[in-house]
Amino acid sequence: MKKKTFSPPSQNPFVKNKELIKQQGVVVFDYVTSLASYTERVISPNIVIAIFHSGVIRLEYDMQPIVFRSKGICVLYPNHIVSVKDVSPDLQATLIVISNQFYDEMLRHSLRRYKNEYLKAPFFKLTNQQYETTLHIVEVVKAACQIKGASRTNIIVDILDILARMTDYHRFHDKAPKEDISSNELLFYHFYEAIAAHHKESHEIQFYAEKFCLSPKYFANVIKQTTGIAASDWIARFIITKAKHLLKRDDINMLAISKELGFGEQSSFSRYFKHVTGISPSQFRKENK
Repeated sequence: MKKKTFSPPSQNPFVKNKELIKQQGVVVFDYVTSLASYTERVISPNIVIAIFHSGVIRLEYDMQPIVFRSKGICVLYPNHIVSVKDVSPDLQATLIVISNQFYDEMLRHSLRRYKNEYLKAPFFKLTNQQYETTLHIVEVVKAACQIKGASRTNIIVDILDILARMTDYHRFHDKAPKEDISSNELLFYHFYEAIAAHHKESHEIQFYAEKFCLSPKYFANVIKQTTGIAASDWIARFIITKAKHLLKRDDINMLAISKELGFGEQSSFSRYFKHVTGISPSQFRKENK
């Protein structure tokens, strides 16, 4: 097979093409050589299926270090905290970015089947044959994205389902058996999803513990023992990461940011932000313009 050719590079694809991703639902970015938009902690806004052709990326995913290498694939779900620590100069990757709205169309498909395993270990290595097979399917995804009309969504969903089934097969059937997820780990994954869904309603441990019918003390102990990070810190890190992203925008004022993050008053948000970070939100905004 001849060497794969890549389309021209796009810089910061998630930021530059945010509206395109929202409008199209699924966008494929070829020849990605940098993830500069993720050099600081951000909350990932979309599902990303990444195929790595060459190079190495070292990043922090939900506060845990992880390495992505050539001829590997990863599945990153939305609302998780990501920051890129190092990217090798020979990085080449293809990213399939799926919006949250389009994801709703896929909930019945196998991309969700092994979600817990992907949350625990989002990256795995492909054999040469698996890598080539994956590239063929990606080319079909790219072609489907160019389709116009009412059938586009159904066609793309079906092709992504094939990609998901092949990926699942490579990971869980053609290799060692999948790693079991403990009940405590599963509780943490559900807790994290609850933070993403309900952080505007409450920032308190008791609120989340009650959602799982557990006492706040027991719930906090399980999260701390399982992750090494306190439940209150997971809530705070999510809120502060999102706050920093909003504070860098010029089109939203401090009061709107406070409401977006679930604070009844701007002063409450300011106190919370300063308590966690050591500086006021206005100072952070001034230093990051």
